[in-house]
Amino acid sequence: MTHQSHPARPTFLQLASNKRERVLRAAMQEFAGHGFERANLDRIAAAAHVPKGSLYQYFDNKRACFDAAVQHAFGVAFAQFITHLRRGGGDVFDEFRRALLFPLALQRNHPLIADLYFRVGFLEPGELRSAIVARNSLFQDDWFERGEAPGALRPGLDRGAAGFLLDAVANRVHFLALSGALTAGKLRKLATQQTEFVRLALGADGKRRSP
Repeated sequence: MTHQSHPARPTFLQLASNKRERVLRAAMQEFAGHGFERANLDRIAAAAHVPKGSLYQYFDNKRACFDAAVQHAFGVAFAQFITHLRRGGGDVFDEFRRALLFPLALQRNHPLIADLYFRVGFLEPGELRSAIVARNSLFQDDWFERGEAPGALRPGLDRGAAGFLLDAVANRVHFLALSGALTAGKLRKLATQQTEFVRLALGADGKRRSP
């Protein structure tokens, strides 16, 4: 389906930071706008103001260029996600609600990365999408540990099954938000509804929070 991935070559990593950022931005724009199969290295080179031959000094093939762009974009997004998740206090369910609202912050602060996240996370063919998204589970062991320590989560919770539920809800909400199907107000309402559902399903007391 796609060329096998290869890491960026050392020549790319050794570029001056401003030139490396220019190439990455051009690649993110191209892949976000056209997807992997229709993306064109000629357009990336032109947008980055480098000869096309230089791209082949930086990357073995288009897939390697794609992976470098996605790795950079997801690194920025995940760092912001963690900051967003922990901001504001509350329990792990409050964190979950903030996670559902994350597309608002990403679109505001990094609109290009939001576009690429939407393209890679939801529109690319299954094999390519799963190879990227499988490495980026939003709710990992530390979320469960923070919930289990104060007793917010149900004792003996199956982390694998619970994590699947959390990621499934978050992915669906993020798809609706990033596709433009939800206004900010509707997203906030949906985030509150889904958070209360998850609290009932996974919470220690299985009770809905009082308004």
